[in-house]
Amino acid sequence: MRLPEGHIGPSDVVWMEKKIEKKFGENKAFTQYVKAILGIMIVLIIIVSVAVPVVQAALTSANLTGPAKTISDLYPLFMVLVGLILLVGVMA
Repeated sequence: MRLPEGHIGPSDVVWMEKKIEKKFGENKAFTQYVKAILGIMIVLIIIVSVAVPVVQAALTSANLTGPAKTISDLYPLFMVLVGLILLVGVMA
């Protein structure tokens, strides 16, 4: 039985499914790359919006002086740098 013009038959659906599976197979590595970048971006957002302000508030309330204050003031900077190194490592 022949389908009217413009309608899709079962053999067309099977052909499309195989084509889609092949396309997804080719893009699997790209998909994993995108997932990794999204994961790192979420970690960076959490570091910048939550961890850095909490650490800065804790260091401010600690009333440190001298070399201990100088070193501890660099902790938020180190956290951001580690996040950027993670991002660069994934992109390389």
